[in-house]
Amino acid sequence: MVARSGNYTVRTRGQALANGQHGEQILVENLSSQRRIRARVIAPGMVEIPM
Repeated sequence: MVARSGNYTVRTRGQALANGQHGEQILVENLSSQRRIRARVIAPGMVEIPM
């Protein structure tokens, strides 16, 4: 999982809770906090969290 704001980027591990294709939004669980977040698929194995 990646979150970007300007030049600032944060990456963390997450578990996809659904399959998705490039550009689709899926539900992902943050493995550190166990919170579920909607994120956009940007590449295989990578999602971006809207900021």
